[in-house]
Amino acid sequence: DREVAVLLADVIKHVPADAPPPPQLEDLVSTLVQSQTAKTVLASDHVLKLLDVFRPHRKVEIAKEFLKAQAASATVFADPVLVHAVLEIGRVAHDSLDSLSPDGERRHVAA
Repeated sequence: DREVAVLLADVIKHVPADAPPPPQLEDLVSTLVQSQTAKTVLASDHVLKLLDVFRPHRKVEIAKEFLKAQAASATVFADPVLVHAVLEIGRVAHDSLDSLSPDGERRHVAA
């Protein structure tokens, strides 16, 4: 668990904020989303910083993937830090919708 937090901190430190993220970073995030260490990842503040590295469209897609994976696992969160992280990720997905969003997109985010 600690190793994952150290890895995320190191990745964030080495990825330039003004350049597009390397493709390997997307692979890392996809692995984290699908992993069993999701609680550990959420408990660190690094996951939200890592999401900020991506461009807005990709950030929304990653947020949707993460929320879908958490809904499928039916994990109950009691820790306030975990609840905050999940709500923040949900906010990213929610804020991507507007009145011009297609109905299918709205249903996908709401599911």
